[in-house]
Amino acid sequence: MKQNNYFFMRLMAFVCIWAWGLGAYATTAPASNFILPNGRLNTAAIGNQQLSLDLKGWNVRIDPALGPVFSPAPPPTDGFSALGFGLNNSVAAIAVSGSDVYVGGSFTDVGTGGTPLNYIAKWNGSAWSALGSGLNGSVTAIAVSGSDVYVGGGFRDVGTGGTPVTGLNRIAKWGALPSLTLGTAVQPTACSPANGSIPFTSTGFASTTQTLNYTKDGTAVTPAPTVTVAADGSFTLPGLGSGTYAGFVIGAVTATGSTILSNPPAPTFTVSSTLNPTTCS
Repeated sequence: MKQNNYFFMRLMAFVCIWAWGLGAYATTAPASNFILPNGRLNTAAIGNQQLSLDLKGWNVRIDPALGPVFSPAPPPTDGFSALGFGLNNSVAAIAVSGSDVYVGGSFTDVGTGGTPLNYIAKWNGSAWSALGSGLNGSVTAIAVSGSDVYVGGGFRDVGTGGTPVTGLNRIAKWGALPSLTLGTAVQPTACSPANGSIPFTSTGFASTTQTLNYTKDGTAVTPAPTVTVAADGSFTLPGLGSGTYAGFVIGAVTATGSTILSNPPAPTFTVSSTLNPTTCS
């Protein structure tokens, strides 16, 4: 390459001296107009024209027999490319997770309109998508941890059309929301002490004790008991007797549905027909 550059500089000097020798300023012309299929310079086509050849995009080597031989330079391997149609305002923060790129800023839509994004968006390699309803103010910082995306900025709540989130003051987490699911109840087999139970599955809660609020026969149970959430999110509410149980809530997460427990049937005995004695002693 250094040798090519050396000969290239000599060739350019020759062209410039040649043009200067003609006593006038040379006109710049594309080199492709004067390069033969074999890569040699077509001096016959140049003739007496006062030219300065633009060799941008061409490589040159010196052949011992042919002299300067030109060949097209390979296209660059690095460069900028568009991400779809871009965004309609400035970007202040970027974070990458796998093949996903999260960006935040002052934008509210893609560059061509039609996809409301509200200050935060995800690029998946082929298209932009919103994160829910977005936010109601600019985003200036993003950090990703696993499947959770943490954002900071000037927002105070979710974007237009979303369900308001209490306490969303300038910092928030985007990720899978905690869930609470009611399982199939185990009916009691004894009344005292009652031994019915209701199993639950959950996601998003720490593996520790949690307060479970619920109602029995329409009345809130007080004090609300604590349950121990296992690493897989499961736990059980034990010691239950007959009644209708509903309204299960941990924090702000609610389990839909209700379940009815019934006491076991009371023991019974039946007197059958008598059998008279047939002897007295």
